[in-house]
Order: sequence, then C-alpha cells, then structure tokens
Amino acid sequence: MDVAVYARVSTKHEEQISSLKNQKKHYTEYCIVNKYNMVRLYADEGLSATSPKRKEFLEMLSDAGLDFEKAKNSNKLNFDTSDRKPKFNLIITKDVSRFARNIDAMEIAKLLRDKGVFVLFENAGFSTEDNDWELRLSLLLTFSQQESIDRSKKVAFAYKQRSINGIYHMTKNLYGYRYDKFTKETSVVEEEAEIVRKMFDLFINDGYGVKNISNYLNENKIKTQNGKEWVGGNVRRLLRNEKYIGRVILNKYTNNGVTSTKKRIKRPESEWVILEDAIPAIIDMDTWNKTQEIIQIRVGKTKEGSLTGSRRVKNIFYNKLYCGKCGKSFVRVVTTKQRKHGEIKEINYICANRRQRKSCDNKMLSHNVLVRRITHFGQAELQFELKSKREMYIRLISMEKKTLQLKLKMSEKTINNTKVKIQEIDNEVDKLLTAFSKSSSTVVSVIEKKIEQLTETKFVLNQKLLEYDVISIENEIKKIDDSLINMSGSIKEEYSFDETLRYLGKITVKDSEVVFNVGANIKLEPNLNIDVNRFDDLSNLEEIGKRIDDVL
Repeated sequence: MDVAVYARVSTKHEEQISSLKNQKKHYTEYCIVNKYNMVRLYADEGLSATSPKRKEFLEMLSDAGLDFEKAKNSNKLNFDTSDRKPKFNLIITKDVSRFARNIDAMEIAKLLRDKGVFVLFENAGFSTEDNDWELRLSLLLTFSQQESIDRSKKVAFAYKQRSINGIYHMTKNLYGYRYDKFTKETSVVEEEAEIVRKMFDLFINDGYGVKNISNYLNENKIKTQNGKEWVGGNVRRLLRNEKYIGRVILNKYTNNGVTSTKKRIKRPESEWVILEDAIPAIIDMDTWNKTQEIIQIRVGKTKEGSLTGSRRVKNIFYNKLYCGKCGKSFVRVVTTKQRKHGEIKEINYICANRRQRKSCDNKMLSHNVLVRRITHFGQAELQFELKSKREMYIRLISMEKKTLQLKLKMSEKTINNTKVKIQEIDNEVDKLLTAFSKSSSTVVSVIEKKIEQLTETKFVLNQKLLEYDVISIENEIKKIDDSLINMSGSIKEEYSFDETLRYLGKITVKDSEVVFNVGANIKLEPNLNIDVNRFDDLSNLEEIGKRIDDVL
C-alpha cells in the first residue's frame, strides 16, 4: 500500500526539532515493518495544528487529490475534491493534535475518503476507514480543542497580569521605531520618523487620502520596513496607531478561541490598560487629534460607516456557481447596452480565471439562461433527486442506529474492562514514582520514559471511555429517531425557482452544460455527520443489518 506520513512540531525550539527527527525515524521503521511503501513524509515545523498556513500539510492534501482556496475576507480555506488521482491511499499521523484541531478536520477527512484516502491515527488506534470513525474523531477533536482552550486561558491570564503590571514588548518593529529585545527598550529611527510626520502632514494639511499618500511614497521610492511598496491599508493603520503619540494600550484585543477563523476581537474599553509616554512620541497630541477628527468626518460620509465603504453581495448564485473546467468560481458581470427605448443591463457569469488571467476557455453563461435551466430542473427533475436522496438516507441512518444499538449493548462490558486497565496503569505509575526518588540518574531517564508511555496509553483508554459513554450513545440514537420523523414530510411534484435554488448546492458549468448538485436539507438529510459513502456497496446494507440483528 502507498502511504504518506504527516509529522508536526509546534515550536522551533531545539528539543522540538529533535522530536521531529525522531518522528521521521520512527515512521520510516514503521513503514518497513508493516510493508508499506512510504511515498513521502510531510513535516511542518513551528506551526500550531490550528494554523491554516501549514505548507507541507496543504501540499499533502493536494497530493491526496484535494483542492483548496482562501475564502473571501477570511483566513479560512475552503476544500474540495479534484479530478487528480491521489499519490497514496493512506495518511499516517501520530494523533489528532498532530493532524488538525480546527473545524475543518472532519470535512477534510470526509473529502479524503471521497478520494479513497484514509487517515490512520496511530496513538488512538483507529482510521477513517473504520465504521465508527466519525464519532471517535469528533470526540478526540473535542478533547484536543478543550485542552488547547485551557492552555490558552492560562496564557491569556499571564498576559493580563503582565499588562496590569505595565510589562509589555513590541512583537514586531513599527515603522519609525526599533525595539531592542536585549535592553527591552524602544527607540525612534529618525529617518523613518520624518516620513511618518510627512504622512500626517499630507493627510491634515494637503487633504490627501490614504491611497494618494501611498502613491506619493511609492513615487518617491520610499519603501516599507519590509522593502515593499506602500498600499492604502498600510497608511490607514499608521494614521490610527496611537503608539505614534507614545501611548501603548495593553489588553486591547483577545483571540476568539483556538479554532476561530477570526483571531482577534476587541475587548471593552473598560478592560484596556493604557500606558501614556510608554515609548518616545513621533507625533504631537494636536496633530494626532486633528487626524482622528478628519478620519471620523470621512468615515461618516461613507456607506455603512466604514472608511472604504462596503458592498452588499447581489449575486444570488454567490458561492454556488463553479467552472467545470478549472474549478474556480463564476463571477457576476453586468454590462450596460444602449437600445431604442433606453439603456438595458445584461447580467452574465464568467469563470474568474478567464476574466482575470485569461487562463480558462470556458464559455460565459447568461443569467436568463441559468434561471431557465434551474426553473426547468425544479419542475421536471428535482422531485426524483429528493426521493432518491431520502431513500438512501433512511437506509443509511437506520443502519447507523443498529450500529449504535450494538455499541450500546457492548458498552457496559467495554467500560468495565477499560476502567480495570486504567487502574492497572495508575498502580504501575505509583510504583514507578516511588522508585523514582531512590534511583540513579541513569535509571531515572528510563523511569521517566516508561511513565510517559503509560500516560499516553491511559489517554487513549480515557478516549475509549468517552466513546462508549451510554448517555452519548443514547443521545445519538434519539437524534436519529428525530431525523426519521423529520424526513416524513411530503415531496412535491414541482418546485419554484426560489425553492429549487435553496435545495441546490454546487452548480457546475462547462460550456453549454450545467450540472446541479442537490445539497443538504434538514427535511431530507438529517444533520448527523453521517457519511453517505460509509459503505462501499449500499446494496449490502440489508446483509450487514441482519448480522447486527443476530448479535442484538
């Protein structure tokens, strides 16, 4: 079997890099023992499992046949399957925390399964090929997330105490300043400070906007600290930065949780810790106040009260319409044409790659043609799609219910056996701790390693207890029963355009061909996170159900 291995360490400290080398050695030997053909070992250093910027991780997903693109106005990545053949059939990783702790983990696992690629979590002792993989993975994700949340709270408390005590440091150099990490002092770079004063002067006295100021800087060959050209956003943030009057505000922001795509949210002003004259000032208070007054006046004149204004999305097919040739989204294009009776507006949709880069030859699609196709689909085909989907889901979730009932029957015995094993581990750890203080330095390292191994084993066993929790299983069964009731509603013979559009998920356009994918709907598809591809052959469901009935 062709396999890939994913390893990750969360910091760049020397001991963590050493840990990464050990992981590489371990998995090389692991693949040899299990007669796997290791296609490649992917490894990221110095990144958290919640980070969406893991280069090797994303490259691995691409090699597994997945595509991804950054969502608009967000750091979130959207994933989907591609037409590419995966380079391997199995991904091996140490545990869930190495793979991912963010909200996309379950989605990625499902998409990988669609491509015939499974993930083996070594420490947890299961893979996404197992029948109960979703329940087990969701529990482990929850556990890992809670662990990160607890750790984040402790770090946040420490930062808050530092803020109250007036202790701070500049995480990165601000234009016009340099921070010395050895002396912990911030000093003014006079050459840059003159540029800062010039920007404030252009804004107040010459009436320049942020874009004109950035153009002025670029025309005069003035670069940012990173050696790049200025843009309006750089200037806007600089003009609003209170550090230029020597003021440092601590405890102003907090993150929105370890799995949030919005990393920073502003705290109430009552919680801020404001330090005046904390660093040398570049701008005097009068200049600062005038600048903020002008900003407020200009903001008040824009729509929605924002500095740049904002637009509401008018495209009713936003995030639904995609190119069948290159996979990019279709964008809305409005053109105005003169006719005898005046101007008319024509709306068309075109592949973003074709419009922006001329790298796709897919044809443009008229809004009116698309509306007619959807209307016809709703009147002639949608009812059959919905009936087929309903039948499949009823069969699938009925099988899921039987699987859970079997698990419920086994739970008492499994829980008791697991508790015995956990108690045995606790007893062994107690003995090792007793011997720890009396042992030589050479023996101590062996004992420490043994305790670490036992702790990891205990962690896995505790996950097993969660997995076989009677209340959780009964709740899952109840959700299935409720979903079966929800699916009892009637299916109409015809649906209006608006109704059909609500049912549609992805719409793929390839030249004159338009393909509709009916998405999830609560009346037909219960929100149970059940994979419809769980069984390779749905015709075997009755046979599998009969075997479970025999056990029950």
